[in-house]
Amino acid sequence: MIIVHASDLHFGPHFHSGAADAFLRAILQTRPELLVLSGDFTHRANQRQFGQARDFLDQVSAIARVITTPGNHDVPLYSFWRRFFTPYKEYRRAMGMNGDSVVHTADFSSVILDTTSPLLRITEGRLSRRQIKFIRNSLQDATADLRMVVAHHPIAKPDDWKYGRTVDPNRDALAAMTDVGVELVLGGHLHRSFSMEAAPGLWVVHSGTTTSTRGRSEEKGMQTFNRIRVRPDAFELEVLSFNAAAGQFESLRRAVLPRQRNIPRDRPIEKVEKAASGI
Repeated sequence: MIIVHASDLHFGPHFHSGAADAFLRAILQTRPELLVLSGDFTHRANQRQFGQARDFLDQVSAIARVITTPGNHDVPLYSFWRRFFTPYKEYRRAMGMNGDSVVHTADFSSVILDTTSPLLRITEGRLSRRQIKFIRNSLQDATADLRMVVAHHPIAKPDDWKYGRTVDPNRDALAAMTDVGVELVLGGHLHRSFSMEAAPGLWVVHSGTTTSTRGRSEEKGMQTFNRIRVRPDAFELEVLSFNAAAGQFESLRRAVLPRQRNIPRDRPIEKVEKAASGI
């Protein structure tokens, strides 16, 4: 099974059309079983930007099964009345429903979390006790080989990222995910790619911004996405970056992430909290 994971498309003033065209070609070439788009489809959540995002989603949906969730840029920031009374109106009109959901297939089970918080934590997002309970209830009886979670905001973040906090500061969500056998958490928001073992055998993998010029940290100005090959014993993770001169995405770095079936489940979470892979 191959998963293509992209994030932070940011249709609007920072959108990179060349990267978007190359990304479409990469999806056509890869033909993944699953495409995950983990939020921030727009820059300012207006009707025009959502229309462009919808057109893009229609194109990729013809190639692969798609999972989506909103990001903080998909709710209004400066339009107070829209943010207060109808924060998801344009998202729902263009992209479909928002909120938490679960998908069960023969190959995978995925919980999709909406971590946006239009009123309380509009930038950094929020994860509630109700959502943690939703993770447990949705996956405790899952039978698929792979269990994963998709959310825009980071459940955990690498040690070298000093800005903001995670949506799970007390690690309650990580504990719940470990209890029900989650192996992958896919997200975005930070505009840089990374992977880390946030709990025993639980890999948090983030995509950088795939089609905007707002890459950050060591990916400043870059466009990246992840390609994940699911093997019985490991996840083969490849980060690809856009080469404007060549007009295509090219391999940037690779990592092999061992799956939890090969890791003793009695390893305490605290001892692997800082065991971050630098990718």
